[in-house]
Amino acid sequence: MAEKPAYIRRIEQVAAERERLETQTPEQMRSVVWKYVLPLEDCASIDMPIGCKVLSAGVQDEQICIWALVDPSDLIGTARYRFRIAGTGRPIKDSEHLDFIDTVLLMGGSLVFHVFQVG
Repeated sequence: MAEKPAYIRRIEQVAAERERLETQTPEQMRSVVWKYVLPLEDCASIDMPIGCKVLSAGVQDEQICIWALVDPSDLIGTARYRFRIAGTGRPIKDSEHLDFIDTVLLMGGSLVFHVFQVG
């Protein structure tokens, strides 16, 4: 049986995470969403808390941003998280090692980029 496309796996991950969050007790609801700005590079990396979960990508103030679920009461350090940013129609190397996060639009939609987390 063929592997599901990355975008389908991502939709299922988000749905499972939402279900998990909806069933948490108040004592378990310690996580918050933090925003990180990605540099506009083909291969971008940023330091984020170990164990955080990348939720989505988007644009704010013409910058590509990542939003991640973080438990601030359980910060044990940071790790380098790597991302690939690809314009529509551009070749993507090693795509089998990438998890699709989101598609973002810059300059009023005239530039379209696809954000992947390197897995």
